[in-house]
Amino acid sequence: MDAAKFSDSLEVLRQAAEQGDSKAQSDLGLRYFMGEGIAKDFTEALKWYHKAAEQNEASAQNRIGVCYERGQGVEQDLTQAVHWYRQAAERGDAKAQSNLGACYDQAKGVAEDPAAAVKWYRLSAEQGFHWGQNNLGACYDEGRGVAQDPAQAAEWYRRAAEQGNSEAQNNLAVCYEQGRGVPKDLSNAVRYYRLAAEQGHAYGQRNLGLCYQEGFGVPQDAIEAIRWLQKAAEQGFVPAQLSLVLTYEHGRGVPKNQQEKVKWLRKAAESGDANAQVWLGAEFFIGRDLSRDLAESARWFRRSAEAGHAPGQSGYGSILLSGRGVGKNPIEAVQWFQKAAEQGDADGEYHLGACYADGLGADRNFDEARKWLQFAARQNYLDAKYRLRLLFFQKHSILKWRDACITTLGCALLIFHAFHMPISVNGFAIAAFLGILAASGVVFVAAMAVMEKFGMKGLDEKEADTTNERFFSMLKREPWKFLLIPGEDGFFLLPLLYVGISPVSVAIAAFLFAVAHYPAFPWRYCIPKGIAYFFVALLILPYGIWSVVTAHLIVDVGLWTVLLLVKVEGKPTWHRLLRVLRTE
Repeated sequence: MDAAKFSDSLEVLRQAAEQGDSKAQSDLGLRYFMGEGIAKDFTEALKWYHKAAEQNEASAQNRIGVCYERGQGVEQDLTQAVHWYRQAAERGDAKAQSNLGACYDQAKGVAEDPAAAVKWYRLSAEQGFHWGQNNLGACYDEGRGVAQDPAQAAEWYRRAAEQGNSEAQNNLAVCYEQGRGVPKDLSNAVRYYRLAAEQGHAYGQRNLGLCYQEGFGVPQDAIEAIRWLQKAAEQGFVPAQLSLVLTYEHGRGVPKNQQEKVKWLRKAAESGDANAQVWLGAEFFIGRDLSRDLAESARWFRRSAEAGHAPGQSGYGSILLSGRGVGKNPIEAVQWFQKAAEQGDADGEYHLGACYADGLGADRNFDEARKWLQFAARQNYLDAKYRLRLLFFQKHSILKWRDACITTLGCALLIFHAFHMPISVNGFAIAAFLGILAASGVVFVAAMAVMEKFGMKGLDEKEADTTNERFFSMLKREPWKFLLIPGEDGFFLLPLLYVGISPVSVAIAAFLFAVAHYPAFPWRYCIPKGIAYFFVALLILPYGIWSVVTAHLIVDVGLWTVLLLVKVEGKPTWHRLLRVLRTE
């Protein structure tokens, strides 16, 4: 309609409104509300809405409800919004029925009542209003206020989608993509995603972009994927922004571009997404794709933490505990760990338990430490399992000198023995040592595999890898512990040459050797070490302690070198064998 005709129609509408036509009054108010052919004026819109509402014009009553819900032309008042929606809904206005259903659905101005929401959505949907149909479909989809029924959900989405509702088009596409309520059909999924996307629906744009990226229902096309993801991202849609972050980080169909990755990550973080804030904080901390800035890292972790995001709270607590980028503050760190832990965050539970165990930021309390570490361990937080094993040794502090005593006394005994007995190394004994370890390792790995097949707990690959990392870290901090290898042989085996090698004395030595590796290793790793040591002591030790020490050094140094330099990625069975053979 051209401007002249629009002006004429507005004048006709005004004349009808001034003559008391309630429908004209309501529509004139809408013109003012939308700014169609006239300057936008919410106050004037409300004036005409109220004139119409006084004549029980349902459309006007619904529109007054919208003004109260949004706070446009009047102070926001959700209770008043519900009042006006209800008046219009009870007169059969489909839009008001959908709006009133949404109030019950989202607890806006009224107590949440999913069943009431479904009632009003249904009344609206059965009159053919597309938002009522979409919202009723969502209730069936999620089983909210009505028994879950994917087929009914898809049907109501379809009715709304056919009227051009972009939200319903995206929802129906999801049904086709996942085969929920309809047969799985990626081509139809893409069709409805496209319809939604072309109307500017951000979810639809992102989902269509992902279809192009993965080749779901359309030929894979990285350019189209980026185009649709960017359209959604430019609307400030955070999931699309994060999809672009991953796309540029991993080079999904396009060259890796760390500058673009950081650009979209920053936008998502600045939009208030707590996950993105943690991610950006970690990027500043690591300093890989942007300059390392610990203060900026702390700032983003804090923003996430203050938003109530558990990973952000535990991350910011760790920063406060270490004093990296902020002043060191263990007391505040514990407070943030507590907030994260109370949300069930495993990282927060672990660090809170560790702080109680170490007396950092809180009085040392082994009972509290055990409680929180157990919570974290139940989520398979591997360091928590180690700290639980360590608690007994922390509680009885004299045991923390165990490794130092074994190393000192064992090496002293070897030196004493070297001065009184000739040093000799037997090649056959070394070969036999290696054979015993290999055989015991293979048997143990096979036994664990059988246990796993019967549903029993076997070897934990992740825990073993964490143990390896912990060992490397320990050697870096305390390189003297390398002397534990010969020290163990001097401490546990050398005395047997003087008191006599018998099955009983060897069993005692092997048992003590296994116990000495706890808590650094779980019991299921200590047991095969003790068994292998039993046979070494019984069969190899008679050839001399130096053959055992030499073989022990060859095995441990060699295996640790392999793990450090080669890392044996993707070889779980070989990885297990290496861990079992290691004897330190």
